[in-house]
Amino acid sequence: MMLRILFPFLVLLFIVQTSHSQLYIAPKIGVNGLASFGGEDGLNFKVNEGYQFGAEVGYTLFNFIGMKTSMMYSNRQFTQSADQVLTTPDREKLSFTERINIKNGSLQFNGGLQISLGERFEFNFGPQLDLLMASEGVGLWDFENGIDSTSMVEYDFLNDAAGEGAYWNYDEKDGNYFESAFLGINIGLGFELIKNMLLELRTNYGVTDFINDFYESEGNKLQTREFDIIITASYRIPIKKSRKQKEEEIKDDLFDTVNDK
Repeated sequence: MMLRILFPFLVLLFIVQTSHSQLYIAPKIGVNGLASFGGEDGLNFKVNEGYQFGAEVGYTLFNFIGMKTSMMYSNRQFTQSADQVLTTPDREKLSFTERINIKNGSLQFNGGLQISLGERFEFNFGPQLDLLMASEGVGLWDFENGIDSTSMVEYDFLNDAAGEGAYWNYDEKDGNYFESAFLGINIGLGFELIKNMLLELRTNYGVTDFINDFYESEGNKLQTREFDIIITASYRIPIKKSRKQKEEEIKDDLFDTVNDK
């Protein structure tokens, strides 16, 4: 009895799988940092343009609905400026402005649902996970108090210890300045420029903090739920073609043959 019920369903699933589905892999490259988040009360956090590259795997049914996932290496770049005070061994307080250019490298995983909107457009949304792999900064201290001098500094936010480098003004650490992992929600719109080549505009809104709360004073709070706009280009390489794709290829071949004659 159970077999009789399941058999038609399995046949239908087989037909759909063999005739109306497609599987592809797509190398991707793009730019990020086209939106920003900032601070207040003496702390300025500016997002600069970065880049990302990787690959996407997607599966669609009936050329209408499907799922996709991607793994990207993301290079995010920022400029952080803050008013600071350094106390010397003689208890003299020196005021200076700290300006640091920061580069964060992370592995970025995202995926979700994609829906075709006509022949050339598609809409997609789903979760995103970033795993921070490297975080370094290079910049300067610009002193005030009548001292006309600057000092170059280099920070390693993942490896510097308390009292040195990026944590020069902390007696202890509670994790690192940037969170090692953070989550976001992706919403995107894609447009097929030419056959199999897609240009995608998407946003990523963070649902967890980007910067560790331990390193934020009450006067220097950041809006650390990331909001970003990302543009990527990808080329989809079919691994398994749907019946419609195969029929279109046959028509194209016939058309080329007729034109050659």
